[in-house]
Amino acid sequence: MNILSELQYTVKVLLKNYTFTLLCTSVLAIGIAIVLPLYALMVNLAMQTPDLPAGKQQIAIRKELVAGRQGNALGSFDAFHYRYFKEHSNSFAALYAWQYRNFSISDGEDTQLFSTAALEPALLSLPQKQPLQGRLFTADDIAFGASPVAIISEEVWQSYYAGRQDIIGHSTRINGEARTIVGVMPAGFRFPLSQDVWVPLTLPATANAAEGAEDMLVVGTLKPDVKIAQASTEIALLQTQILQQWPEQYRHIKASSVVPYVQILDAVNGGPLMFIAIFGSLILLVAFTISNLFVARSEERLTELAIRSAMGATTTRIGVALLLETFVVCLLGLLAGLLLAKMMIDGVNTLFSSLGGGGSFQLTHLFWWDLSLNAHMLGITLLAVLAIW
Repeated sequence: MNILSELQYTVKVLLKNYTFTLLCTSVLAIGIAIVLPLYALMVNLAMQTPDLPAGKQQIAIRKELVAGRQGNALGSFDAFHYRYFKEHSNSFAALYAWQYRNFSISDGEDTQLFSTAALEPALLSLPQKQPLQGRLFTADDIAFGASPVAIISEEVWQSYYAGRQDIIGHSTRINGEARTIVGVMPAGFRFPLSQDVWVPLTLPATANAAEGAEDMLVVGTLKPDVKIAQASTEIALLQTQILQQWPEQYRHIKASSVVPYVQILDAVNGGPLMFIAIFGSLILLVAFTISNLFVARSEERLTELAIRSAMGATTTRIGVALLLETFVVCLLGLLAGLLLAKMMIDGVNTLFSSLGGGGSFQLTHLFWWDLSLNAHMLGITLLAVLAIW
């Protein structure tokens, strides 16, 4: 049996039945173009470990509201909650608070809005990244009477300040307040989520229950011998104590828990299971659709196959011919699907880069995401198409 001649014959058959070929190729290509961006999103949202020194030991504390109560996209707490957790827990090597902000920079006539984090000075040291210029925050920056300071990203330095060489020590207006720029972070640094500007967070010396806004996100690092489940149990117990002692002040809160840092967004609660369900369902749908098309196609070719069999073609040769036909269609669908998927992923990146601004958190490209058609995604796609074939 000459595989090359069988392949040439298969191509002729597919060209003759171009409608069927186009239909099968399109189904597979569209399936890949839909599944891969969803796969990339779900992996990054729910399973990708942030590039932080402690890796999986990095956590966030998240709260659950009672039924009917609406919260923001991030599980935030007031200062009292944060202090209570920090003072009464034993599971954490460190806990930090930060606030998501959208601050405007107005230096001259041009005013632009940037994603900003107001954070405790020590939190910015967590990723262990040194500034491109200047310094990180210190405890002196939140001391009484300290001059307001700020740190900016390399992107802000290059785009807004045009890369001016005297940026360190430069006085600018951030959200209407004069601040001195003391540092420029390296390219790609957007910690804690997707921020480009950082200012020190000064916590109140004392905090009473339900005093102040619930606008502090709590993140931290587990002790080396502590698992997330243990820490979550401890935080749940502390939350119960708070609810028992201050039921009226916090009647809108149902519970609190500890989650991996990558699941800091409420949107990815239960993310791995949702990812498996969505990805698996779409793959099965594509496989089922294409399988039915090929079954229908095989029934149409019964006369042709019977003639080939009568002329001496073996069962193996006929089987190879059918497999070659599906192979060519799957290969075409794979190539077209990867091209469409790349376009879709590029579009998603463009969409996320345009998000931001406004008074509340909006989903944008988080610093640990890898939204690209990487080797891992290519391998998954090849395996899926192989299974369909």
